[in-house]
Amino acid sequence: MMIGILLMILYYLGMPILFVAFFVGLSWIVGKIAQKLGYKGWIFGICFFLLVLVYFVVEWELSNTQYKNFCEKEAGLVVYKTPEQWQKENPNVWETLKYEFDYLGDKSHKGEKYEIITYSLNQRFIEEEIRKEMLFSIVKSQESIIDVKTGEKMLSYTTFSTNIPPIFGPSSMSFTRKSWMPWLMKNTCQGGKSNSINLRQRLVNEQRIFRAYESTLSKKEIKNN
Repeated sequence: MMIGILLMILYYLGMPILFVAFFVGLSWIVGKIAQKLGYKGWIFGICFFLLVLVYFVVEWELSNTQYKNFCEKEAGLVVYKTPEQWQKENPNVWETLKYEFDYLGDKSHKGEKYEIITYSLNQRFIEEEIRKEMLFSIVKSQESIIDVKTGEKMLSYTTFSTNIPPIFGPSSMSFTRKSWMPWLMKNTCQGGKSNSINLRQRLVNEQRIFRAYESTLSKKEIKNN
């Protein structure tokens, strides 16, 4: 536990220092090469370092702006049909539902960088999760409860995070260039439409598909469509 904490501190504090040190050294090499070619090496070295700095500062700012916009405008829980509406439209069906959670499979679309994972909840409802990679390594994850008989979406819960695995840990084998830049990583945001919600756990509690967001609706935490 303590070793893990120390590694995280070292990672988040040490990587920016190493990152700057690396490009300072690279700028020095560029300057030396320019000097051997008959130019003022220190000017080329400084210009190279500033160009690199501007590039990464712009990338960081654009990433933050994009992430903030997504979290404010799209993240959160949206209810398309209330429990009362569904039960009214489907009399005597609720009592027959039996919770049988089952993994139905997933489909990857590498060309468009998104995948769909589907689970069965009971005879009438499935949970569908769509994960889509967007610009600046931002990942949009949308979980939806769908009535398989009508094809209607009952609700959707959308979150955003970054797909940047650290250089150590379970995902270290798939780290990317941005793994060396921890300042680009973002925590999962739930948005302004609801508080933090574990969709599956709350919606299938004791086989009551709608119990969770019945209480949520009563607290007026949901922005209805």
